[in-house]
Amino acid sequence: MARALIESIADDLDGTPITSDDEGRSLRFTLDRVTYEIDLTHDHIDELATALQPFIAVARKRRVASSRQPRSHRDKEQLDAIRRWAREAGYEVSDHGRIPQAVEDAYSKAH
Repeated sequence: MARALIESIADDLDGTPITSDDEGRSLRFTLDRVTYEIDLTHDHIDELATALQPFIAVARKRRVASSRQPRSHRDKEQLDAIRRWAREAGYEVSDHGRIPQAVEDAYSKAH
């Protein structure tokens, strides 16, 4: 017996079914560093855009920064140990400076 999983999408405001991209879509927006996602029909997307237009007209555009992983807080002995391990494992690492994230990740997996 075969089973099929059917995903149904509806407008989050009024429950109108959205069965194709022609009828609506998911919309993502950020306000005060919180990102929201909402499913809307095109009519409601237009309504939202119209409501936001006065604010958008006077707002400054900002690029979204890529999420960076925080730097490791390892002491000199730990960094020296990672460099030794990396060289023994065939990685090329410098004697000083930043250790590539891929090397740190491989070291963490091995230990």
